[in-house]
Amino acid sequence: MAIAPITGRLARTIKIDLIGSISLSLAVATGYWHLYANPTSNKIDEFYVKLEAEKKLKKAGNPNCLFLSLTFFRCIMLLCALVPRLYQLKPY
Repeated sequence: MAIAPITGRLARTIKIDLIGSISLSLAVATGYWHLYANPTSNKIDEFYVKLEAEKKLKKAGNPNCLFLSLTFFRCIMLLCALVPRLYQLKPY
């Protein structure tokens, strides 16, 4: 009785290696995404949302901010009105 030759062993080994490596890499990538990258991105987004809310609250909650900006604007307008008059003055 003759022993049948082993055929297709290389092809089967290559298929098993490819399937195993692809599935393992997908599992590692999914774990990285859900356990590290996504939570880190969410923390960064939450920080910037909180920072923007604090800026809006600081700007809206401080009534002097508008007063100071209007006062600064009035000073600039006064200087723009006075500077041409200063050049018209004649020294003695």
